[in-house]
Amino acid sequence: MQNKILKQIPIPFVITELTKPKKHIISEGISKVFGFSEEEFNNFPQRIIRTVFREYYENLKIFRENLKKQKETTVEYWMKDAFNNERYLRQVATPIFENGKMTKIISVFYDLTRQHNLQAMLENANNKFKTLLSISNELIFSLNRSGYFMLLNDGGVSSLGYKTNELIGKHFLEIVAENQKPSIAIAFQKILKSQEAVTFDVNFIDAISREVPFQITAVSLKVGNDITGMIGYGKNFDKIVREERKLKELNEKLVEVNRLLSIEKDRANAQISELEKINEMKNEFISNISHEFRTPLSSIIGFAETIYADEELPYEMVREFNEIIHSEGIRLIKLVDEILDFSKLEEKKVQLDYSKFNLLESIENIVQHFKTIASKKKITFKMDLPEAVFMINADRIRIEKAISNVISNSIKFTLDGGYVQISIKNFLKEIEISIRDNGIGIPENEIDQIFQRFRKANVPGYHRPGAGFGLAFVKQIISLHGGTISVKSKLKVGTEIKIRLPKNFEE
Repeated sequence: MQNKILKQIPIPFVITELTKPKKHIISEGISKVFGFSEEEFNNFPQRIIRTVFREYYENLKIFRENLKKQKETTVEYWMKDAFNNERYLRQVATPIFENGKMTKIISVFYDLTRQHNLQAMLENANNKFKTLLSISNELIFSLNRSGYFMLLNDGGVSSLGYKTNELIGKHFLEIVAENQKPSIAIAFQKILKSQEAVTFDVNFIDAISREVPFQITAVSLKVGNDITGMIGYGKNFDKIVREERKLKELNEKLVEVNRLLSIEKDRANAQISELEKINEMKNEFISNISHEFRTPLSSIIGFAETIYADEELPYEMVREFNEIIHSEGIRLIKLVDEILDFSKLEEKKVQLDYSKFNLLESIENIVQHFKTIASKKKITFKMDLPEAVFMINADRIRIEKAISNVISNSIKFTLDGGYVQISIKNFLKEIEISIRDNGIGIPENEIDQIFQRFRKANVPGYHRPGAGFGLAFVKQIISLHGGTISVKSKLKVGTEIKIRLPKNFEE
């Protein structure tokens, strides 16, 4: 059942069980995104390896050697998926250990095709810019932030009698007439502080020590808010008038290129951050769900083995062990049902079954159900439920499930001898349910995260049972009904959750 649930996760990953022969469990993301089936991974692994371009085989060899050394490792390569699409992938493999022995490898695949192609496009644009430099007879150059030449065109440099490699790495002021250096330094400061193009006159000293008048127009280059240098365009003074319009057009294009580069960089960084966030959530979910399955399964197996191994075990003890096995089995079924329900909500495949019912009656039934559990922890229910009828038009089963989840959380996170207070208020078009406790509370910096899927509040010194989607499930249900849910909490003081549901019918 655990494998079935893991396979439904949309993130592309493969779990390799290091048995003999090896067994691969693939997620739904692998089959949907790349088109490979679990059968191909298990029965024809070499066929999949051959989809990788041959020039990356050496990288894969190093990748496998690192895994043999039980290291987390990464490799990137071009390959063709089952749909014959070329993809550039990053594969991150993480060894999983049990009792000090590596038993599994989890491989997560990130599709970097778009970023890789974007980089190729940028390099292509850079090559085109270099082509422009090679065919222009006017001086085009770029300087770093300190004013040293980084790029020059041959045609422009030749008008000063130099070769390009003679000026690369030299400071701009080294070829400026001595009496103009102070004014040029001021012009540079103006360029670095301005977002607009700056024009100034300068006399360059050419290769035979003659002064050659130029008019320079330069603009600073930025990545985000950081200035990385400047790019400039220079013309012999006698050509300025008829070439001024072309110069302006070129500067506008250069500014636009700088803007586009900045935008694409921000987009790429945002995408990388999102992928890292998804990977972190995936790892946390797998860890949580594995723990939640392992605990009841360990109990079931342990007590079953005891009954099987000891034929003279007293009847009362056998009965007690059977009750534990039955209880843990019910717990597993409940967990599976929660996962499936949450999956349906995430995929928006839920059809609400609306009916009119008395919400107060439902809450009283729910509280009655939890009284036994609460009494074991000596937790008191404080009820503020007026003697009235609170009619609502909603999916009764799911609303009761959502309220049960919140009350269950309050009991779970309230220490022995505490209380859970439940109240209900009737407004014109809404009904408000308040569930408050004096439990351990939630850290202030994590309150906004508790309704996110697979996230749980991190309270130091307190074990957090659960897979991490209980309150996310509640929020989904309430949102589907057009309602709202809010939370107030203080660490070591308690938590209050308010649910507001629309009545959705004329009284």
